[in-house]
Order: sequence, then C-alpha cells, then structure tokens
Amino acid sequence: MNSVKTLPDNAFYSCENLQSVVLGEDLEDIGTAPFSGCDSLTSVGGNDNYICTNGIIYENNDTGKTIIECLSSRGDLVGSSYVDADTDPELVDVTEIAEGAFQNCGSIMSVDFSQSEGLTKIPRDCFDGDDNLISVILPDTVDEINDGAFTNTRKYLSVTVPAIEVAIATDAFDDI
Repeated sequence: MNSVKTLPDNAFYSCENLQSVVLGEDLEDIGTAPFSGCDSLTSVGGNDNYICTNGIIYENNDTGKTIIECLSSRGDLVGSSYVDADTDPELVDVTEIAEGAFQNCGSIMSVDFSQSEGLTKIPRDCFDGDDNLISVILPDTVDEINDGAFTNTRKYLSVTVPAIEVAIATDAFDDI
C-alpha cells in the first residue's frame, strides 16, 4: 500500500481473517471505520501520522491526537477491555474522536476519557453497538454529545458527564 493516499470509508469491511496491515508512508487520509468487522486484526502500522497502539488507531493532528478507530479485536485479541490513560497513555493527548470510532467494539467494557482535557465532543455513533460497555467517563471539557453516540449499548450503561452545560442530541441514547 505504499502508493495509497486515501483509505475510503469501510475499506476493509468484514475482512474477518485480516491480521495485520502495513500502511504506506504516502497515506494522507483515512475514512470512517476502515477496519470495521476485521475481528482478527491486531496490528496497523507503517505510517508516522497514523499509529496503532493496543488496538486503537490514532492520527496525529495540529492540536493533539484523533482517535480514528478502535479495532473490534480490542479487549479480545489485543489490549485490555478497559480503555483509560493507564493502559492507553495516548488518551491524554486526544482532542477529537472520529464518527463511529468505537462502534461495534464488543469486548470494550469501560472507557475513561477523564484525562483527555482537549476533547470537546462525542461524535455520532461513537459507541453504537457496544453491547458489553458498562461505563464511560467524559472529561469536563465535553460540551456536545451527538446523534446515536451511545445507541444500542447496555441497558445499564453509566455515562459520567461532569461538564455543567452539555448539548445532548435527542437520540444520543436510543435503544438502550
């Protein structure tokens, strides 16, 4: 993939036996959820701008890091089912999360963004379909929770929102 400049949305959708991907240095843009459904994928590397640590793909940006995607193998084949700054030190630098970044990560149980002080919004479909998710802790800097952010998660999901004023989409918590 040395000459590839863009990975489109869902580029490797449901390539269930894919275990490793080496991105070329020329890659400049990754679409939404390029590795969705790649349940055996544990390693993505080969590009200095996009790094994969413990099953989470980060993009370096001008203000910190963007979470592009949490691999569906996180908590099962790679990394812990608990996502926090102790197991994932890059979270401290996260300022943005891509739409659907944690979508259908069935082995994730807890996510703690409390130390991600540059994070201001939880995007559309962020945790959609994470049926084992028990707890999410947001930093006090989050002032927006978008459509479907926690759709189709556990009935007893605990979401800690410490900010005083937060715009929450009417369907942010549908079907739980």
